[in-house]
Amino acid sequence: MTQRTAGRVFLLNPEGLILLIRFEFPQSNGTLHFWATPGGGVEAGESILAAAQRELREELGIHPALIGPVHHGGGVFEYEGELVENQDVFYAARWTGTTPTLIGRTALERTAMKSVHWWSDTDLRSTSDTVYPAGLADLLPHITSHLKPAD
Repeated sequence: MTQRTAGRVFLLNPEGLILLIRFEFPQSNGTLHFWATPGGGVEAGESILAAAQRELREELGIHPALIGPVHHGGGVFEYEGELVENQDVFYAARWTGTTPTLIGRTALERTAMKSVHWWSDTDLRSTSDTVYPAGLADLLPHITSHLKPAD
């Protein structure tokens, strides 16, 4: 099993909504559909914070100041036919610009990342879609406590 560390970002807008990306990944038993925070794997010689910052630039073309880490999580998933044990380190940022657009650097990112959407805690609690990290609605007050109020 491959070990992977990822830097991820809880990106909140002035209304307290959190931005999630819809992903679709082929799996051995069909396609896995889920929503997750922006972010990705740490590259050789890169800090986790630098990975989170790079991933925001690569996936969304944005450069907000990050705070944290504010949360840790992990799990096991299948990626390109191989099991991966992933450790996520989460940072937080406030975004006051327009809704970011997916730009995806690699062909896989452009294929797997389908859309972005701002979610409220109510949306998170009522959806039947899979959302990572699990229990995200319960984490929102903790995440928000690390961020300055929006101007």
